[in-house]
Amino acid sequence: MSRRVTSRGGGGPIDSPLVHDEIRYLASEAKVAIQSLSRHKTDEAGVLMGVRQFGASEQSKVMLQRENEAALFAQDVGLYVVWRNESKPGSDFCARIGPSHRCFCGHTLSSHNISGLRPSRLPSCTACSCSAFLYVPNEPEEIGEAWLSRRSNWVPGTWRLKCMCGHSCDEHDPKRPYSCRSCRKCFGFEAQMRCVVCDGAFADHVTIIETANERKLASRPTGTAFEPLHGIDDDVRSNVLHTNPRERLALMQPTRQQMQPPPTALEPRHLKLEGRAPPARAEAPPVVATAVRTICSKCGIIFKTPGNFCTHCGAKR
Repeated sequence: MSRRVTSRGGGGPIDSPLVHDEIRYLASEAKVAIQSLSRHKTDEAGVLMGVRQFGASEQSKVMLQRENEAALFAQDVGLYVVWRNESKPGSDFCARIGPSHRCFCGHTLSSHNISGLRPSRLPSCTACSCSAFLYVPNEPEEIGEAWLSRRSNWVPGTWRLKCMCGHSCDEHDPKRPYSCRSCRKCFGFEAQMRCVVCDGAFADHVTIIETANERKLASRPTGTAFEPLHGIDDDVRSNVLHTNPRERLALMQPTRQQMQPPPTALEPRHLKLEGRAPPARAEAPPVVATAVRTICSKCGIIFKTPGNFCTHCGAKR
């Protein structure tokens, strides 16, 4: 509140250096407040401006690095695992799911039977009795509780989504109806949360496995367009995705050949009875990868210029 300096005789305000100093102080405070508002914008332009000026937070780097692994995993195996709000027709995904993302049972996708990954068939867990991978938000930022990870005693990787009974998801039975194993009053997991992407409830979301053709028919991005920060300038991507996801991804995922079921050679019965040999089956032409890699497989740097070798480490592209 500003002070009014009056004359001793009770007249009107008089010119005083104290008043001018206070006006300058209030003006500087208002300027700081305006700058703070522009710094904390939540639209795309404001977020990009903040990343360029102040850099990305460590927690956001961890989350986007997992999603980047999920995008590369999808390109390698040809299957896209996403967490989607089915109550909103036409929506794509609220989270890309890769080998590092945790299931309802508490184990990661890499701990599930990835070699048996098929469209519309969620893999079972190899570490517990979980019969199908069910994604739950892995970080508090996904449900709008980013303040939790800023605490001084925050331990990364320990947060779990909680049920209304007060117990975490991995304290519930990993099979339907997901009853609680720590209390007797809960007969099914019910999370009181809202997704930060779509503002939907936990019950509105499902875990889905799609092929590239299914996503193309639905006009959804595939390949490099499925990667996080696609279309953003290289400076922002280099700031956020600064590590090489291939190092961990190579240890977690199976190859496309391992995931394909073995071919069954069915011999025509009428040819066998007539004593004639069945015609030779034409071998399928080898699959040639046509996607252009935008990230170096050795050092993880994002390619900014064309060429056959990485300008950072010299590895062949």
